[in-house]
Amino acid sequence: MKYLPFFYFCLLIGPAIAQSHDIDKPKNVLKLEGPMGIVNGTLLAVNDSSITVLNHRLPNAEPLVIPYKEINTIKIRKKNSVAKGLWIGMAVGGTMGFIISKAAYEPPPAPVQVFVPESRSTGTWTIIGLIGGGLLGTTIGSSKVRLPINGHYPSFVAATEKLQSYTQSK
Repeated sequence: MKYLPFFYFCLLIGPAIAQSHDIDKPKNVLKLEGPMGIVNGTLLAVNDSSITVLNHRLPNAEPLVIPYKEINTIKIRKKNSVAKGLWIGMAVGGTMGFIISKAAYEPPPAPVQVFVPESRSTGTWTIIGLIGGGLLGTTIGSSKVRLPINGHYPSFVAATEKLQSYTQSK
């Protein structure tokens, strides 16, 4: 029973550590929808009228230069945003669980107090906060930015500034 918190810790932290050690993975994950189909890849550069994407299905191939007319929607998420969301969520959730358990603690009568120490209640709420905060942080971190282009140049120009922050060169 005393190893249960350690098990939960490894269960929640393992994927985050594995994701943060992927050196060969791209800095961002791009999903591009257009007339040519769906392209999953890495955004390498944004030009005046096109974007350059490294296709994940063909990693050894040349990067694709896709003009704005062939883009319907761009969905993009930064690398490690899931891991960062998990860490931040666990920190906030664990802290809130600890604070709530301390604020709501009411000591039991003296004879019962010997058998049920305060630390058990505090630890339980802290673990519940860690798990809940980790799940919420992971959910928030996995969200993607959706940019509708629909082959429209003014929409592409408006999205260009936001896309610059997701390029591989940064």
